[in-house]
Amino acid sequence: ALLVTGTLLGQASATTAYADRERLARLDDYPPLGPEQERRAAALAAADGWPAYRTDPGLPRVAGNDPLLLGGQGAAYYSSHTPAVLTATLDALGGGWTSRGRNLQGLDNPVTDALFGVGARWRDGGVVRTDTRLPLVTVRPPGPPPAYGRSPFRNQELLLGSRVYEAPHAGACRVGTEVFLWAP
Repeated sequence: ALLVTGTLLGQASATTAYADRERLARLDDYPPLGPEQERRAAALAAADGWPAYRTDPGLPRVAGNDPLLLGGQGAAYYSSHTPAVLTATLDALGGGWTSRGRNLQGLDNPVTDALFGVGARWRDGGVVRTDTRLPLVTVRPPGPPPAYGRSPFRNQELLLGSRVYEAPHAGACRVGTEVFLWAP
């Protein structure tokens, strides 16, 4: 009985130690909650314009569910029940994810803001607003559903229904243009 008890306790201790070490190595790393996050939550609450537009809590991430913790209606949610179609759509539009698709990362560019009706977002330590009020619902003409390709920029244009990006010729962008990069 003593041998069985010792074996079980040893196995439980080894399993717990391994799980704790692996959890630290594999899970997302977030800053501690403090005054900076409280200031950010207050600024996002002041910028909230729902239902006229969405407010995105932006980066850096504070937790897996920043919209719930800080406020806003961004795409960066964690859920064990995240629909595969949502993860695939955000991925096709250039968004990322962790935790095997359960922890979605928000998108931050003017085209995806237009697609998702984002009128204010946290960026570089403050709230940034768009000048125009964007619709939360987009009505598309009848026809087959759009099929995503390899380029998130072309996929964004596909959903927007308009060409907005310009590919640089000979590896050089026009002076004064904003550059958007994406890496899989």
